[in-house]
Amino acid sequence: MPGPFQYKTGIAMFERNDKYESLHKVSIASELPKYLNGKNLSIRFLNDASSFGIGGALIKKIEKNQKIVALTLGTGFGAAFLKNHVPVVNDECVPEGGCLWDKAFLDSIADDYFSTRWFISKYEELTGESSIEGVKEIVNTNSTKSLLLFDEFALNLSEFMLPHLTKFDTDLLVLGGDISKSHHLFLPTVNQKLKEKGCDISFAIIDNTDKACIIGSSYLFEIDFWNKVKEEPPER
Repeated sequence: MPGPFQYKTGIAMFERNDKYESLHKVSIASELPKYLNGKNLSIRFLNDASSFGIGGALIKKIEKNQKIVALTLGTGFGAAFLKNHVPVVNDECVPEGGCLWDKAFLDSIADDYFSTRWFISKYEELTGESSIEGVKEIVNTNSTKSLLLFDEFALNLSEFMLPHLTKFDTDLLVLGGDISKSHHLFLPTVNQKLKEKGCDISFAIIDNTDKACIIGSSYLFEIDFWNKVKEEPPER
């Protein structure tokens, strides 16, 4: 489940959210079973970005001793910090809540710069075209301006991520989401800029973000993992 969400109780806290606002203060834990076959269902909740990171680590068979930062680049900007495949939420080495979408960047917050809506609004600003609906269309234009857009995105992303990657002593950056499908247009620049600042890490691209999220969330029923995360899930 995306945040804001009360992961312990299963209550959605979505406000000013076009997709999910009707679920504000709704107990998903109580309501969802009404639509499912079966009784006495055990339902556990985990942040979607954390689920993606865990699933991505399992898909890529990443060693547990590696520190992983996972990013979902799409409708929103999701992030998770993983140590031993467990989300790190409350620790001085990660930002508040273990998330990045709400952290300050330039004139706003990170979610406004690393999401699909930034590409759409920026492309309209550069070209005057207002008919573009997604990043894939921008890529398909294959214009000088679309390439400039990805260059700016790469510079912004490397600048924003550098202190977080360094502080967490990151070994691997895992990327998913629709924007990451165009990684060839921005990841080389991100890698170069990070290396110039002394941050030499590895990268992994997850082709099927939804599959990774499902695998990661199903891991909640692995008893050792559940015992580690149930008392301290991300709450934002």
